[in-house]
Amino acid sequence: MANLTTNVDVDYVTKDYSSTVDALISFANINYGPGTSSNRLWSDFNSDSFSRTWLELIAYTADLLFFYLDNQASQAYLQTASIRSSVELIAQQFGFVPATATSASGIATFTVTGAVTIPRGFKVQASNGEVFYVTNAVTAVAAGTINANVIQGEIVAEQFVATGLQSEEFDLQSSLIVRDKDNINPADLSPILTVNGNEYTLVSTLIRNNGTDSAAVEDSLGNVIGGGGRVFLLGTRTDDTSFVTFGDGIFGRKLQPGESVSITYRSGGGTAGNIAQGSLTTLVSSLPQVSSVTNVAEFSGGADEQSIEQLRQLIPASLRTLERAVAEQDYSDLLIANFSEVFTASTEANLEDPGIDLNIYVVPQGIGITNISNNILLRNKLSNFIDRRKMVTIQFQIADAFGIDTLFTFEIFISDTASKSSVSASVKSAIADFFNLRSGGSDGSGIKFAEPILIKDITNIIEVIPGIVRFEIKKLTYRPRVDKNIIGLLTEYQNSDVTVYPTVQEREWLLAASGLQSETAGVTLVSNTGLIGFTYTSITGLLQYSFPIDLDGVAPGDQFRDGAGTDFTILAVDLGGNNLHLSTGLTINNTVTTVNHGSIRNGTTSYESFKCFKKIRANATNLSIDSITDSNLDLSVLSGNGTAISARVLLDNTNVFIQNQYATGSFYLVDAASNIWEIVSNESNTLKTSISAVNDASIVAVSTGNYKIVSKMTGQQVLFQSSLFTIQYNSDNTLYSIGGQFNQIGTIGDAFTISILQNNIGSLGVDLDLVAYSNITKEIRLNNSPNLVGINSNHVLVDSAGQIFNLVGIDNSSKPSVFYDSINKDSQFVLNDGGLGSILAQGFKVSTTAIYAIVSLHLKREGNIVGNLTAKIVNDNGSGLPNLSSIVATSQLVNVSSISNSAFSKILFNFTTPPVLTAATQYHLVLSSDAGYAASEQSGIISFSNTGAVGFVYNIVDGFITFASNVDLSLVQPGHYFSDSIGALFQIVTVNDSTNEIKIATGQSVNNTSPVAVFVVINDRVLLGKDSSTPTYADGEFSRYNGVSWSNSTLGPSPSGITEDLIFSIEGTKTLTIDSNLTPIMGPGATVSIRYYDDKNEISLILGIANNLITSATDVNALGKGTVATVPNRPVDTFIFRTSRYSDDIVNLRLNEIPEVQESDININVFGGID
Repeated sequence: MANLTTNVDVDYVTKDYSSTVDALISFANINYGPGTSSNRLWSDFNSDSFSRTWLELIAYTADLLFFYLDNQASQAYLQTASIRSSVELIAQQFGFVPATATSASGIATFTVTGAVTIPRGFKVQASNGEVFYVTNAVTAVAAGTINANVIQGEIVAEQFVATGLQSEEFDLQSSLIVRDKDNINPADLSPILTVNGNEYTLVSTLIRNNGTDSAAVEDSLGNVIGGGGRVFLLGTRTDDTSFVTFGDGIFGRKLQPGESVSITYRSGGGTAGNIAQGSLTTLVSSLPQVSSVTNVAEFSGGADEQSIEQLRQLIPASLRTLERAVAEQDYSDLLIANFSEVFTASTEANLEDPGIDLNIYVVPQGIGITNISNNILLRNKLSNFIDRRKMVTIQFQIADAFGIDTLFTFEIFISDTASKSSVSASVKSAIADFFNLRSGGSDGSGIKFAEPILIKDITNIIEVIPGIVRFEIKKLTYRPRVDKNIIGLLTEYQNSDVTVYPTVQEREWLLAASGLQSETAGVTLVSNTGLIGFTYTSITGLLQYSFPIDLDGVAPGDQFRDGAGTDFTILAVDLGGNNLHLSTGLTINNTVTTVNHGSIRNGTTSYESFKCFKKIRANATNLSIDSITDSNLDLSVLSGNGTAISARVLLDNTNVFIQNQYATGSFYLVDAASNIWEIVSNESNTLKTSISAVNDASIVAVSTGNYKIVSKMTGQQVLFQSSLFTIQYNSDNTLYSIGGQFNQIGTIGDAFTISILQNNIGSLGVDLDLVAYSNITKEIRLNNSPNLVGINSNHVLVDSAGQIFNLVGIDNSSKPSVFYDSINKDSQFVLNDGGLGSILAQGFKVSTTAIYAIVSLHLKREGNIVGNLTAKIVNDNGSGLPNLSSIVATSQLVNVSSISNSAFSKILFNFTTPPVLTAATQYHLVLSSDAGYAASEQSGIISFSNTGAVGFVYNIVDGFITFASNVDLSLVQPGHYFSDSIGALFQIVTVNDSTNEIKIATGQSVNNTSPVAVFVVINDRVLLGKDSSTPTYADGEFSRYNGVSWSNSTLGPSPSGITEDLIFSIEGTKTLTIDSNLTPIMGPGATVSIRYYDDKNEISLILGIANNLITSATDVNALGKGTVATVPNRPVDTFIFRTSRYSDDIVNLRLNEIPEVQESDININVFGGID
């Protein structure tokens, strides 16, 4: 034998086929080639030589061995295993059983034409072809709708006869077998197997069981721990066929020849069963009385067979809990590890509901984030599973998780060659990927419960997109969810005015309980109209309804009434489902024959009313012993430049004030020297201050220069360093509390809060009267022309029944409309005409047949006129004149006091029931007054004439006109008009006959050159704007009624004797477009408002932007329950909510909330680039 070379280097790393061939040839050449001591020369390794063929055979064998060795090593570890059977073997070592596909489930709503029982197994089908069956029979007692729990799949039953082989196997018809051993309905367990009528138990291994013909032994968790041999395995072959295996007589019982084997299982399952709302459409089974089926909520819980990647995560998670729930996280980990129906879950301590320690928030497999409360079967299965594994003293509830919409606005600047649409699409795609439930989030493992959305994370994914030069995140916030329990805003609300300061970026309101009230016991909260049965477990105190029942509004302390009419106190409530908790050991009669059996009534309850506090957040930029300042805070309501014309009077010729507008005790004047003054009075352009400055009594003269009028915070409170300080006075950005020692207890930069008690009463939102709705266009027509300026898709419509609708369209223009524009006004007409009558009319025609909601006229009030005006639309009498006996519509009254006395303005006349007007038909708009107006109307009546030519002077500063000697002013009253020497009229504010003085506005130009021409005239009247020179309106004329007949410029003398037209409008409706399949309730009592929420985003409130009003429930008890929309015991909290959105990182989601994003909520403004 040849001597081998001993110093050959062996490559132990390179193990592929080609490398092995090369290594063998090299080895052969060194040991057997020319120049070696070999017995033979081996040098021919050409591709067609026998030598190479022989080496290649060896290399092939080595390559196979290397592959099997490497694969065996990689398949032995969970993180590297790639073959499913290897992963399942590893799972078996951990005691983890991979789940099969699982069945989706939900509630089906059947429409029935009469009394009928829908049996278990009744099949229905979704639009995607998935089949579901009814799990428990339900009975309808009359025509209508009835709900039933349904589950995905079909029931399959098979029979076999044993041959007596060891480890005997039987192949099953279906490959899609659902393994479900935790279903609380025994009939829906899958698979169920019997041998000669004896039930066998499904196990993951036979090694724990002996071969005897006796039942297996289970522990308290339902796990088989040994015992007899009545067990079997369920397996799947490589061709996906399913089979069952029995024991060999040593491990598991061996079947005997001729024994009958029966197996029933559910076939089907998977994500295809997670159907959308309304997808259940077809009756597979049939009953004469069952006419249709649908689903009002999404189905959930359907999952495909767990993937290898999922198993890599689930197997370690099952080890962490060790089948017991001890720590909070164990509860959610157990559900994730053991139920593929559960997509994700989290656990949170419950600090609010008495008797409930933990909330387990569950997201079932489904379309996005679906509610577990809509899947009664799955929720009850999960509850039962946890109940057997929890700590004895812990009470829990399975609760809904919620997706929270995240809102973005970007300004993106791109290169000149980049495509705007491409960059926008890339940004939206990157954002959507970040929010992916399975692969998003900051770590790429999926977005998580309450995951903070940080600007840096968003920046990181946007800045790498090609084409972007720079960008700004203008908005990063979320849209809080609406609590389904709060649906109405109709009665018993406290409305508080809110002062909105334009430069304060974040505003909050705190509602705090303030006083006890009481409520009478015995009000029915839940009436068992469906005669739904219930069961009570004496050991646990759990009372469970057999089918879903609405427990909204039920609270601890309320009373459950059983079949004998006995009331029992409720200790805890599962709001989303069918469960109540009563005391243990009770005797409950579960007979249900009337609506009272199983009903719930409220108990005697003490309630607390709310106080509402406006809160302004700030940060200290300066601190002293007596004051705290935030230079970014601005409490001013007006600024200007004033001249001190006396020690206490500041004149501003730029601003125009309403008399005593700021002399209400609610404002301070801060002058140019930063001194703070009370405002004791103000005229149109002057401000009169207190004798001395509030901040320094030694200062007695106001300073010329820039000034501010600021809201007075005296008596309100400042919260600083956990201490409350009462504000004594304030400037625009500094608050004073003498002796507060602010600079001793805090430092620059510390946060503080101003808290302002709200006491005023107001109305809610923008009030609406809904007059018409189209189910096709989803368009609502509005009466009375409400002001919709500023209303957008962030608002909601709340109808009179409390239904809430999202807005997708707002049209603030009245359509169609007829106008004779005010630019044509060149004169005016008095509504009286010297006693000839006070009924005036304007003819018109409309071009479109439609609903017309309002009419308008241009009016001005003078003097002390009182009374009411009415507008009517009447038909024509056939001669171009109004027919007062043929009224089309009559407006609501307009009080003349609401008409401006300073200028002509458009006055609206609204109709309770707006009319439908027909195109091209002659109508007349008729204006009339009531008896109160007729009695007070005076036009041009002289109350004082200066026949003695007494001279007078006018003081421009204080507005007083003082006569040089006695004059008789006894008939002069405020509201009359002073006519100066050249006939200019000035309205009189006050009169003093004893001092021969009258007062008009300050700063006027009054001519006193000819005292004899001076007089005071009474003009108590309403004026109508008209066009009397060249009227162009062609579809009707102005006319007047003199008490007997009508006349106009065509058929008779008009009041002016020339052709005239009134300034008027006939206006159609404004519209809102909603996004809903519900039909809003027509009529008054609706509102358009902005949604706002508490800090936990559980209570939905409405803040109307029209009047800046805040609304809250008045009566709330110590348990956080209150009367909302006339329903007692609705959940309410003491809470804070905000009117401004967050503009920074979003970090304050709760553990039942998962951030998500809709494409429509990503707003992108792109600058530069190409289209």
